[in-house]
Amino acid sequence: MSPASAFKRLLTLGLLLSLGGRADAQVFGSATDTLAIRAAVLAALEAEQSAFEARDCQTSVGYFADLQPLFVVSGRVMPSRAVLAMACGQMVAARGGAPRELDRHVIHALSTESAFSVSIYRIPPRAPDDPPTRQVVTKVWILRGGSWQIGHLHESAGPWTPPGPPGGPTPPA
Repeated sequence: MSPASAFKRLLTLGLLLSLGGRADAQVFGSATDTLAIRAAVLAALEAEQSAFEARDCQTSVGYFADLQPLFVVSGRVMPSRAVLAMACGQMVAARGGAPRELDRHVIHALSTESAFSVSIYRIPPRAPDDPPTRQVVTKVWILRGGSWQIGHLHESAGPWTPPGPPGGPTPPA
């Protein structure tokens, strides 16, 4: 099975679990294992995002596994970590203005070696008449060599609407 095919299957599994239920202790081990996985992924996610917000692309990109396709943003595919590293500086510079505001991170353990995170951000308007933007970032995490790495990332953005409670519907605009 090719790495791209394996990732498609992993991503599909993650999406099905998020729609149909939770990966929990009955499926993937004890509740302690699930909590430990979520805590470890959260620590890696926060460290990677801290580096990204500080515009430290070398450290941020170091959290990515070198799998294909690695990153999809606004329909643009970053096929490898090397390409992402070259584009990272442009991505953080283009944001300019006030930093984005984290609404929440939600992390689900898929197995003892995989998880996914969904992060929701509010990006302040760039100009006084512009509306704020809602950015949703989904990452598939894999455990490699004892470290949690991002195996795939998808980012999308649209008009800001305050999200509902975790696990609940988003209220209409």
